[in-house]
Amino acid sequence: MRSGRWPDRLALHVASVLVSLPNVWLALVLIFLVSAKAGWLPAIGYQGPSYAILPAIVLAIELAPTLIRSISVSVSGNLIEPYVSQGEIRGLSRSRMIVAHVLRNSSIPVLNVLGIQAIGLLLGGLFVVEYVFNYPGVGLLMINAVFQRDFPVIQAIATLACAALVMVNILVDFAAMAIDRRLQY
Repeated sequence: MRSGRWPDRLALHVASVLVSLPNVWLALVLIFLVSAKAGWLPAIGYQGPSYAILPAIVLAIELAPTLIRSISVSVSGNLIEPYVSQGEIRGLSRSRMIVAHVLRNSSIPVLNVLGIQAIGLLLGGLFVVEYVFNYPGVGLLMINAVFQRDFPVIQAIATLACAALVMVNILVDFAAMAIDRRLQY
């Protein structure tokens, strides 16, 4: 909303710092600070919902900067389009234009970025986070299968990951088509 001003620049700098943090390092720092030193949350294994908080924070910090930046660029790009000023001339309030039109038009590129990030998370980041936190899941199973050279399990997980990639892409395309009817296939 305030492209080029200090909130936009601050968000760009914070996003740049968060994007550059490796999730392995971030996970280890959170385990050390939040779990070992402060004792606020458990870090290893899974015995209840509180065990999922630290892995969720690591994954959210991995996803958030890219999404924040893509939302910012998409909204600021749509705010300079002629339809915004035409809508305001016709009597629509600025907030109505932003909620009803700008955010809707901005959501398609953000949806594509979210789909790509979700696939990257499924195929890479999740495996590492599950291994670091010893969190039972497909990622930990895959890492253990690699260490044990259990090729059928590796092939099954690779096939599952490819199917997830295809399904996420199909869901993103259908969602984009539902948002903008001009995108008929």
